[in-house]
Amino acid sequence: PYPGRNVTTLRDDLKYLVDKYGSSKALAKIKNRPVYYVYDSYHISKGEWARLLTDDGDVSVRGGELDGVFIGLWLERHHGDELEAFDGFYTYFAARGFSYGSAPSNWKHMSAFAREKGKIFIASVGPGYDDTRIRPWNAQNLRDRSNGEYYDRMWSEALDAGAQVVSITSYNEWGEGTQIEPAIVRDGYKDYGSGGPGMFMERTKRWSEALSIAFRARRGGEVNEDDDPSPKVSGVKLADDL
Repeated sequence: PYPGRNVTTLRDDLKYLVDKYGSSKALAKIKNRPVYYVYDSYHISKGEWARLLTDDGDVSVRGGELDGVFIGLWLERHHGDELEAFDGFYTYFAARGFSYGSAPSNWKHMSAFAREKGKIFIASVGPGYDDTRIRPWNAQNLRDRSNGEYYDRMWSEALDAGAQVVSITSYNEWGEGTQIEPAIVRDGYKDYGSGGPGMFMERTKRWSEALSIAFRARRGGEVNEDDDPSPKVSGVKLADDL
């Protein structure tokens, strides 16, 4: 967020994005609508969001060229009701338990809430968390990668909760120690251990395939007998209760 962000400035932002990038093939879309993740959405009130994201709002984007799939941030327990005008919500933080939303023990409730309200539940997973290089005072939120086990566990919990989409925090946020991009040993940063530079990309591919299988199964699609929605990682099949 930026100083002075409100639904009017956001409408202008959307117009800029659509005009400049609307035709880009790199833009994620659902049913031909761009997908927008709104960080710190709780800084703007529910009533203000309704002005922008409901059909009868005075600055509504619904049904027009600026319409999209808007994903708000569920941080605290009560934020589900605050996101009524959004199309869905995500949890963002890679440090499990840092917030209500980032605690996988709450994901089944959040997933059920989304189904009841007709929203998209997006569980955010990460490989670990370590921002002590830039926030030395924040060591209590350090989460060790445990040679990939932390990442596997969050993915397993996301699938178990019935998440429709999984977002990853992050691809290359080195400052917070959440990167999964291929990496070699670098002074001051932890490497990927015995898994090698591509370990997290390989895990991401396997888990993405598992998510696709689980999604098809929930939708009643055909799933091969050999398909297993809990992939083998490092030769160990992950337990359902991880």
